Amino acid sequence: MRWLLGIGGLVVLGLLVVLLGRRGLRADDPLEQADSEPRPPVISPDGREVRHYQRVRLTNSHVVESGYLVILPAAYQESEAAWPLILFLHGSGESGDDLDRVAAEGLPRRAREVDLPFVIVAPQCPRDDDWTFSGQERRLDALLSMVMRRYRIDRQRIYLTGCSMGGFAVWNFAMAHPNRFAAIVPICGRGRTSGAKTIRQLPIWVFHGEQDEAISVKASRKMVKALRAVGSPVKYTEYADGGHDVWTQAYRTPELFEWLLEQRLPDSEVGPR
Repeated sequence: MRWLLGIGGLVVLGLLVVLLGRRGLRADDPLEQADSEPRPPVISPDGREVRHYQRVRLTNSHVVESGYLVILPAAYQESEAAWPLILFLHGSGESGDDLDRVAAEGLPRRAREVDLPFVIVAPQCPRDDDWTFSGQERRLDALLSMVMRRYRIDRQRIYLTGCSMGGFAVWNFAMAHPNRFAAIVPICGRGRTSGAKTIRQLPIWVFHGEQDEAISVKASRKMVKALRAVGSPVKYTEYADGGHDVWTQAYRTPELFEWLLEQRLPDSEVGPR
């Protein structure tokens, strides 16, 4: 895919103003200052994909550049409507500093194949880091808040999903912020059964492959059992012939996105961000 690189120049600057300005980006947003963003966003020719870059501090205190991909629904620019958002967390194989790897797998891949009625946000975990490391929930929460300031987002319909390493993180993030999301979709991950009570009211749909040799299906079975024991109406899909990569099949399930759109946070849990 050809990309328009925002490295200066009136044409690029004008395009950024038109495309990002309509999405609610404030000129005085401190997150747009040079000390927080090492370079301007990169926008695809059709305006549907935006690649943002920021500086983040890792657990070892090193500061690195980290990117995140935003995929917009085709009708995003046609009105001022607010859209549901899905935060997608990739697996360990997509870590690094190349957003093409993030775009080619999981939910971003599916959003490139079909037009999904969501704003999809897919951050990239830096190399030598892990979504499950201490402090990641705070970093992802800050990223989510920043995206919600930049784009028109329906705050009652914020969803979280991830696969493999990202599936682990979905459980961790949801347990740390049980009122942040309207629903979560962990795929081939592992959660702490001791935290099931914390998220028993949260709509959850779990996916796993019975033949998964990377992360045993027992991890999801135990988590689902723990949730049902505390009264959760958790949904569970297990693919009898599925290995580790069941996310491709899961994200091609039309009922999944229909189910997500039915889930909303109550007004009492939607606060300013």
